[in-house]
Amino acid sequence: MEGKKKLLILNLFQFSVPVRNCDKLDSLSRRFWWKPKEKEGRYIAWKRWNKLCQPRCVGGLGFKNTREVIEALLAKFAWMVASGKQSLCMEVLRSKYKVKEDWLRSEPSKFASPTWRAIERAKKLIEKGACFLLGDGKSINIWADPWVPWTEDFMPKPRIDDYLQLPNKAHHVIDHNFKAWDEDMVKEVFSAKDAQAILSIPIPHHPKQDRLIWLPDSQGTFIFARALWAVVGWGIRIDIAPLTSSENILKLIINPPDAPIPANEQWIVTLNMALIMDEIWNSRNRKLFKQDQTNLINAKRSCSTSWSPPSPNHIKINVDAALNSSKSALAVVARNHLGKALFVWGKVHQLCPPLQAKALALLWAAHLTIQNRWYSVMFEGDSKICFDALNHPNQTPRWSVDTLVSNICSLSSCFSSCKFGWVRKSSNSAAHVAARFALNCMQSFCFSEAMLPLAIEAVCKGETSSCFPS
Repeated sequence: MEGKKKLLILNLFQFSVPVRNCDKLDSLSRRFWWKPKEKEGRYIAWKRWNKLCQPRCVGGLGFKNTREVIEALLAKFAWMVASGKQSLCMEVLRSKYKVKEDWLRSEPSKFASPTWRAIERAKKLIEKGACFLLGDGKSINIWADPWVPWTEDFMPKPRIDDYLQLPNKAHHVIDHNFKAWDEDMVKEVFSAKDAQAILSIPIPHHPKQDRLIWLPDSQGTFIFARALWAVVGWGIRIDIAPLTSSENILKLIINPPDAPIPANEQWIVTLNMALIMDEIWNSRNRKLFKQDQTNLINAKRSCSTSWSPPSPNHIKINVDAALNSSKSALAVVARNHLGKALFVWGKVHQLCPPLQAKALALLWAAHLTIQNRWYSVMFEGDSKICFDALNHPNQTPRWSVDTLVSNICSLSSCFSSCKFGWVRKSSNSAAHVAARFALNCMQSFCFSEAMLPLAIEAVCKGETSSCFPS
């Protein structure tokens, strides 16, 4: 039975099945659902078929519409062809039908098998979400290929129509000496809105091939269903450490998972977990016995962790970004094991998505650290997505920070000791205030401890005083 099912799926996968045949298959499914004991005769359908085909979360039963399944399978096959998937089957198809880099925008072949014609028709579906992730730019046609994620149809428009005749590869508008966009050329060639979007695309430090990606899947790549409050830079996953009894909770507190902090400070993890559990217990008792209205926000603040100093001979680098309607700002705060603010940097950057701005701040911090010849460092920030990607290099990061994460990883080899730790915003206050300060500045700044503005100085002293009480 299993073999017959696979054979049926394979046949549907290879051909564009006529609509009438699809309707017959759906009819068999409907009869099996509403009147399974009789093969003929009328029956009452208590709900429309398209309603039953909706997911269970919206009131349906999750049945599959045959036509939609076939279109999805064909689109998947077309995606494998377009994205350059390496397999013997794909190589044969690309060779037989002379598939080139411009296949997505080329005209369908007139003399092809039914299988290939069905795949060609599926190109319209994948074009809705297909976009190139910039590598070296040599294979991207700037006027015909989708490559700018934040523009309509992912394709930019020229400032004037005459520019359509200019060299049309993306690598022509990249300054390869500085690994950056040729900003003057980009602003001259493209419309103002599209130029801003293009300048937000990061350039890889090391040349690599352009890659076709599917943008809809990049919005929320991973979903964690259950989690305990994050503690000093990491989250506890219940599926890995099940907390089914008081004994399990006690063991977790006494022997917690590894945290991204020096070994001699691992006790901080146990301390903070104990404080959190104590606050949860006290909130429960106030609610149960005193009928108090428990404020979860205040409870969370009362046990939140603050900034902690690095181990001796190490520098801790906190980063953050801030945005308004027209621009973004990046900030970097460097402090030693005594809590002394060595430097605070800030600069204005063009408007970009928040996640990308935080990754840019981290990349800038890596460059600044190398310039100052600090080789034992720990980077901290409140963007969990970025720091998870850096701490798990084997996992594919989100497309919007893929290049930036790759660039940061390449720079991390310059350090003798380099760690990346995620912290909550309450533990990243100095960088947050510095980013807001930079957003209101007209130019970049670099402050030493003696020159700190009052707002930044106050938050730095506040964080230091909690670590070194007088």
